[in-house]
Amino acid sequence: ALSTHPQVRTAVVVPFGEEDGRRLVAYLVPRDATEGIPTFADLRTHAAAHLPAFMIPSVFTPIASLPLTPNGKLDRSALPQPERRELSGYVQPASPTEELLAGVWSRLLGVARVGVTDNFFELGGHSLLATRVGSRIRDLLAVDVPLSAVFDRPTVRELAALVDRSARGTAVPPVTAVDRGRPLPLSFAQQRLWFLDQLEPGSAEYTIALPVWLRGEKPDVEALGAALGAIVARHEVLRTRLVVGADGVPYQWVDAPTGFPLPLVDVSGEPDPVVAARELVAGDAAVPFDLAQGPLVRATLVRLAPDQHVLAVTVHHIVFDEWSDRVFRRELRSLYQAFQNGRPVPLAPLPLQYADFAAWQRQWLTGAALASQLAYWVEQLADLPELELPVDRKRPPVRSTEGAVLRFTVPAHTTEALRSLSRTHDSTMFMTLLAALGVLLGRYGGTEDVAVGT
Repeated sequence: ALSTHPQVRTAVVVPFGEEDGRRLVAYLVPRDATEGIPTFADLRTHAAAHLPAFMIPSVFTPIASLPLTPNGKLDRSALPQPERRELSGYVQPASPTEELLAGVWSRLLGVARVGVTDNFFELGGHSLLATRVGSRIRDLLAVDVPLSAVFDRPTVRELAALVDRSARGTAVPPVTAVDRGRPLPLSFAQQRLWFLDQLEPGSAEYTIALPVWLRGEKPDVEALGAALGAIVARHEVLRTRLVVGADGVPYQWVDAPTGFPLPLVDVSGEPDPVVAARELVAGDAAVPFDLAQGPLVRATLVRLAPDQHVLAVTVHHIVFDEWSDRVFRRELRSLYQAFQNGRPVPLAPLPLQYADFAAWQRQWLTGAALASQLAYWVEQLADLPELELPVDRKRPPVRSTEGAVLRFTVPAHTTEALRSLSRTHDSTMFMTLLAALGVLLGRYGGTEDVAVGT
């Protein structure tokens, strides 16, 4: 999409950075070296006409030519560090709130100086960093700023004006380490999943498969097992069981670190090793966990060929989520490389664990804070009609999780129209399609009030 700009000869876009600092970086070769690349604003506008918001790069870096390997392929390792530049026309903060927000942006974006008219997204910001802006404002000023405000008011001046008009609330207490000598409570998210497990014991509905494809040289199995063991030892939640106490209430029970077994399964002799590996990963994901007995994470190394393996990690959602996946893969890579080369653990000890967060959440969300949250949802879900859908056969008396996947292709013009609609209403494609699903279900069910859980 960027290469279609008249001032761009060619371009490459790569992910850069780690975890919450990860962003899309575009390297652009100008068509005319004397003119250089277009302005950030021009490039973002051009990209927005062709791409959904999440695919628009955060940083645009000019480059004389793309580095190539001897066989003519792009050498990603030779790409320079992306430029972290200030925008032109720096305007200094004029109020305490503006100065504070400029400092927050400077630290999050890695920019030395942020002016009050600089655009958050043109400086390299993205939605994950926008959530951290809101979190820092809440911590420092006791003001709740919705995520949409950062998108609607992407400059320090605009956002500071909103903050100054907002009512100060009660500052959220910080998370602190709690005593491990007493029963540890479940977080609300863990309690939900534990409750569902009690309703359907033995269900694998919340089992997560994490296949890590290893291509290239033969992996060091001993170093890989040691890296997995180090991750489980490092994160208490991965060696946590959910045990019901004498009072009938479930608690977190953290087991001591032990060795992590890593069995090896060889499917290289199968007619199609890739299919066999995928079936093995899917089969392992269908095996349920016992939340009380644990462990709630397991792994198998699958060999497809001497230089091709799959690390099939399976974990229960009660101790792992999508954000955990990013942390897991980053730490696995770092620890594996260290152990492979005989180096010590390269990661600093964690000052807080998930159990500390759960205890903090239980302590904070009580009384008026909890009552206001519950009251909101009770009001939203009040008088919700039952959704009666026409079906081709009688529903089973007990709900099951059996289903199917139907794959189909959406025409390009329909996709582009959906993207255009999403851009017009400042929504993501997910939000647009979810709204369409609600309309469809409402028409089939004859109601305008539909609740869909996601």
